[in-house]
Amino acid sequence: MTAEGRLRHTGAAATKEAVAPPPRASIAPVAAIALTLLSAACSWPDYTPVRDWAGTASTTVDYPVVAVVCAPAEVSWAPEDPRRLGLRAMQEALTTYLRALTILADDGALPYRENPFAYHLVPRAATVSEAGSHAVAALGALLREATIRNAQAPQLADMIKAADSDVQTLVAALAAVLPPDEADAPHRTATAEAYAALVRATHDPAAQQAVRDVAALRDREFAAREASRALYARALLQVGEGHALLNERASRLPQEETARQVRATRDQLMRLAAFLPRTPGGLPDAAPCPPPPPAPPPSTEPASRQRRPHAR
Repeated sequence: MTAEGRLRHTGAAATKEAVAPPPRASIAPVAAIALTLLSAACSWPDYTPVRDWAGTASTTVDYPVVAVVCAPAEVSWAPEDPRRLGLRAMQEALTTYLRALTILADDGALPYRENPFAYHLVPRAATVSEAGSHAVAALGALLREATIRNAQAPQLADMIKAADSDVQTLVAALAAVLPPDEADAPHRTATAEAYAALVRATHDPAAQQAVRDVAALRDREFAAREASRALYARALLQVGEGHALLNERASRLPQEETARQVRATRDQLMRLAAFLPRTPGGLPDAAPCPPPPPAPPPSTEPASRQRRPHAR
């Protein structure tokens, strides 16, 4: 072989040596670490169904439910009405707790360094329900304790088990404060009779039909109030049942069977909540009291044609 050939052969060998892959022994530890990390990621507990259920439940509980009864002499209620304030305080406490579950399920940190309910919600709840106010205070203390302990997703089960009794008490207190479904029945009947009198006092067919249309609209508004109470009471019951399910399966929250049951419970709650009447405008109630009927027009008949009482 010539000198030039030997030089080329030596260069090719050196190049092969330079680009040769590292020994398998150096790759094995890296691959093992990667597989370990991948396996850990795949087996990390998934609390997404709990988070989604708690988010739906908090939105449902926060519904501006019809908390007062209409009366013929007073159809608009001040936002400071004690019944509404007490019911709203219990709603806010339960909503806040459910939102805290969504934070924990996402492995977030709670922001409650002090009891968030002690100074405002507990006294207001006490005006309508003593048991409800105690449950509000207990849930606030629980949120404070969880914040101080820096609770996150692994402590979600402990949080649910500690809160379930107070959640059930608060759900029952909310349902008890609601007026009966048919509480507006006397005013509904009086309103219908007032519109019927307007129809009788009007001789123009077009005006009579307009009054009938308004009367039908008012009756639908009363029906919406009745439906909102009934549906909200059913929704509260489902929220209580859903939390009881989480409490029952608290030690098995990441399991697929638990996830399936929680997803089914959330779907059921969403279907029911979709039928709750909604009124835009930030009103205190989703279905406010209908306005009163107008006063009947004065009689336009001549005095000679008006009926006179019979002399006895």
